[in-house]
Amino acid sequence: MLGSGDNNHFNNIDFSELVRCMRAARSTRCLFFFVVAGLVTGPGVSDVSTPEISVPAAGAELQIGRQAMLEWDNWKLHKNHAVKRQGSGAKRFKYRKGRHRDLEGFVTACREHCESGRADGKSGSCGGFVVNYSRGINKTKPRYCVFKREGASPYKKKSKDFYENKLNQNKEISIDLVRITDRGDQEESYSIKSTDCQQNFGNCTWQVPDNVPEGNYQISIANTGTPAKKALKSAAFSIIKAKSPKDSKENQDASTQNKPIKYSGGPGRVLIPKHNEHWSAGATVQIEWKLK
Repeated sequence: MLGSGDNNHFNNIDFSELVRCMRAARSTRCLFFFVVAGLVTGPGVSDVSTPEISVPAAGAELQIGRQAMLEWDNWKLHKNHAVKRQGSGAKRFKYRKGRHRDLEGFVTACREHCESGRADGKSGSCGGFVVNYSRGINKTKPRYCVFKREGASPYKKKSKDFYENKLNQNKEISIDLVRITDRGDQEESYSIKSTDCQQNFGNCTWQVPDNVPEGNYQISIANTGTPAKKALKSAAFSIIKAKSPKDSKENQDASTQNKPIKYSGGPGRVLIPKHNEHWSAGATVQIEWKLK
């Protein structure tokens, strides 16, 4: 799929094919091509801890009334942590070398048990699991995972890791667009209605409401009825008035057209582009990633 190098900015590219590929591929790689327009890079990456909602990124600019991407991870790793008691009541899940190949494969299997409801028990729904290792703090080989109920509280324990399911996939979610001040204080909130996002796949498209004023915002996602402190939160980004194609074209000067555009994305599931790679305006570029 190609976006026009003349009239479209990155926010105007149709990502529907990209999203469908991500959901269908699961364990395979997806490729996506587009033409880089004369983009203007936003503010640098925030120096705070990595937000649980990765897209919109820190400093991104979204336009009123336009579609945008939303991406988050339902799971949070509490490295070197465990949970006392607070089990869901489900049986522990044992590591089998022939079935799980390595630690990553085993953790994926434990996650699937929790997400599918198979790790729910008489004490409650699965809200995460603790991985126990055969060699303690070396963590070279997992032994089993113990499922914990929702709301379990971790404590420091170097020999174990706790994986928390921050957003239950079997329950409805609420998504709020929250306006914030320069000091980070919350002001008014706008509910985001998106059938795509309600499927809770971890990535979706949504539309910036037509009635929101320009300013700084965050997105908050939580299971319906969950306390606000348990919600997933994005980094701060800004919302501006929508630009017409004519305005966008007029704002591109000759120096911007030929100036390389710096990609500042970090390491993770994205394989191409590499960290700090440069894109030249008007060039056809490739995006490649691998799902967990």
